[in-house]
Amino acid sequence: LKDIVIDGKSSNPVGSRPGPTRGFEFYDTFVKTILDNVVFKNLEQTPHLTEQFGTYALVSMTHSDYFKPQGINAARNVRFENVWNNGRFGNYIRDTGASRYYNVMDYDGSLL
Repeated sequence: LKDIVIDGKSSNPVGSRPGPTRGFEFYDTFVKTILDNVVFKNLEQTPHLTEQFGTYALVSMTHSDYFKPQGINAARNVRFENVWNNGRFGNYIRDTGASRYYNVMDYDGSLL
């Protein structure tokens, strides 16, 4: 994904339903993903949901014991605007290989 804005708010009434919003989900298969010059904005905390199912800019699939997403994801020049304090990453921690090996190569520290 290059030169895009992912906005958690929408003027579309169907897109304005209550519940968690996910900006982007990294896959745990052999899909290589590079985020370059991406802005995540307007992702607010969903207090009625547990953190496991909450609103996050970035999440990862972690259900597999076969696919282990190590070294297939990279990012640079990522910005977060109006994203709640802990809303950058939300990964459901499971007892799987994907959960243990998931990572993203942060080339410029912009994910921190």
